[in-house]
Amino acid sequence: MDDPIISLNDEIKNFLTNVLVEENKIDVTKLSLDSYLTDLDIDSFSFLEIIFSIEHQYNIYFPENFDSIKTFCCRRTLLDAANLRRQKLCQQ
Repeated sequence: MDDPIISLNDEIKNFLTNVLVEENKIDVTKLSLDSYLTDLDIDSFSFLEIIFSIEHQYNIYFPENFDSIKTFCCRRTLLDAANLRRQKLCQQ
């Protein structure tokens, strides 16, 4: 039987990859889970669009101060944060 957490993790990772490649025109060969958003030339506006896309897709909400971590944020951080928020909401 498939682990729903792993499946959700893959789903969110694929969604995030799609957002970065399709909406932000990032070269997929430059992406790794440890790619820093600043190194991918994701500006503050694009970062907020990514956050809003994740929130809308998964019906979750990040804390208001989440945008302040953009400088240190990488794909892994976004993926982990989205998974944690989703799991927390599922437990309620």
